[in-house]
Amino acid sequence: MPLDSSSDIFGLADILFSLPNERQARFGRIFHLSSTVGQVIPPDAMEDWITERFGSVDAVGAQYVIKVTNQVTMEGALFNEVRSMWSPTPLSPEQIAEATEPKGGDPFCDPETLTPADTFSQDGDTPGRVRGQYCITASSLVKLDGYHGLVIFDEHDPLRLTQARLDDYLDVAWTWAELAHQEDPQARYYLVIWNCLPCAGATLVHGHLQMLLTRDVHYPKVEAWRRAAETYRQTYGEDYFNDLFEVHTDLGLGFASEGMRVMASLTPVKEGEIIIMGDAEDYAHPGAFSRPFKRALFKALDTFINHMDVTAFNVAIYCPPLGETSEAWRGFPIIARLVDRGNPCEPVSDVGAMELYAASVIRTDPFRVAEVLLDRFKE
Repeated sequence: MPLDSSSDIFGLADILFSLPNERQARFGRIFHLSSTVGQVIPPDAMEDWITERFGSVDAVGAQYVIKVTNQVTMEGALFNEVRSMWSPTPLSPEQIAEATEPKGGDPFCDPETLTPADTFSQDGDTPGRVRGQYCITASSLVKLDGYHGLVIFDEHDPLRLTQARLDDYLDVAWTWAELAHQEDPQARYYLVIWNCLPCAGATLVHGHLQMLLTRDVHYPKVEAWRRAAETYRQTYGEDYFNDLFEVHTDLGLGFASEGMRVMASLTPVKEGEIIIMGDAEDYAHPGAFSRPFKRALFKALDTFINHMDVTAFNVAIYCPPLGETSEAWRGFPIIARLVDRGNPCEPVSDVGAMELYAASVIRTDPFRVAEVLLDRFKE
């Protein structure tokens, strides 16, 4: 279904009912949609405050809320049309500079002297390191797992991103994983993460990725997706990841680019989540991140940074195991998940008890994310 600029998340039921029965059934295999109306009676003393922020008192009197739940992975999101009216003010160039500029230097400015090395290396010239054109690896000082490394960017500002730089970061991250796996073949479950700016979990502003390679079983959220996909296959005889993409495409929230499947998530973990999935046929045991995958990830990040005013974000790349395992990974592609983490100058966190223990509360309309994303990919 082509994306209609008038479509929005609050008209999801109407979009769904306009689809052929078999596509509605596919939606129902994965998602559950429900809605309600919350009513409030504000006191007279709040009228000016409400009008200033939401346009009128009537706008908050009866609030339409929809709940979308992924019944396969049990991830869900709550959308309130009133919350969507309260958008944060974009950061000024001065504020962005303040958030990203060096603060008197940090260990990542001199990584070979001020960061630990790994027990393996690419060659003898830089023991314990993998060096790229624009980056170098380090061993994380405080380990999250037995193998936990960093790709430290030569460029301090994490928002100064180019396709060539991202390609280099990901190529170095893959080489690191191969070397770690060679050293310990039992360490085969690989994950890449990028926390951009402190409000997204970064200890330092200086740009860097993190890589983790673990034994025994993949990290719980990745393993949960694998188990959910396998259960879905056994229950319906269909590929979950393909159906997930097709549902998003049916709704105007997904499209393909160079074999990559790109979606504005219908159940975002937080604001503006974008999901990129490769073709499982190509990624059964990849030798590296593919060029189409790296291009798609760059375009998605560029959409965030230069077209959606996103300055703080998280990226996670789910990878199938680097070696043979006892559990089934058939059909599981390399998957990138990106999410906006809000204004780095705000003192209030964007994550609360609802996100930690119940369901995500979302302000950003996935249809607007898809609209901007599609425009960028067409360029």
